[in-house]
Amino acid sequence: MKILIVSATSLEIAPLSEYLNKLPSTGLFSYALGHKTIQTIVTGIGGIKTAYSMATLPQIKDFDILINVGLAGVYHSKFELGQVVEVTSDQFGDIGVEEKDGQFLSVFEIGLENGNQFPFVNGVIQNSDAKFKTQFQNVTSISYNMVSGSALTVALRSKVQVDIETMEGAAFAYAAKYLQIPYLQIRGISNYVEPRDKSRWQIQKAVERLNSEIIRLIEDF
Repeated sequence: MKILIVSATSLEIAPLSEYLNKLPSTGLFSYALGHKTIQTIVTGIGGIKTAYSMATLPQIKDFDILINVGLAGVYHSKFELGQVVEVTSDQFGDIGVEEKDGQFLSVFEIGLENGNQFPFVNGVIQNSDAKFKTQFQNVTSISYNMVSGSALTVALRSKVQVDIETMEGAAFAYAAKYLQIPYLQIRGISNYVEPRDKSRWQIQKAVERLNSEIIRLIEDF
């Protein structure tokens, strides 16, 4: 079984990398764990870098599963910081137009693209039929190349009925769908989506919990 771990930054998979570095190497950023081969790729931040890095990886079609690993901001206080979740649907939040009143309309809402054309269903990329099941709480997500920071942006974006936001998730899902490779998106919640105040974030806690769960997950495959 061949597993590809996809992350935007090395920070988000630092404990996993430390764990993998103790395993037998099978190539550049590739390791053996029993009958499994685990490879990591750090794409850089943002959807464009993520999709490009995946699509141009020469051996991408050799993998049995792609796992996107990273942090996320959450819109609801019912989730705790540090909690690990699985994204089962994702969408692009900033491909469209802004109206005079600040309202955002997607390319699907203004009729420039068909919201039910592959890989979208009603403008959303679904992974509800994932081949590989986990025990993490399922969440819905939206992806922006600019994370929410001001009170105005948070207020406008909070109107979309999703649980979390990331910078790369939708691009990862889009690429995985076109590559026709089963995938999972696993996120650690580092902050609430609110006016930006990094003193309230719990990045280290989210990274540690996320990586601990990812290690357990790949060991159990």
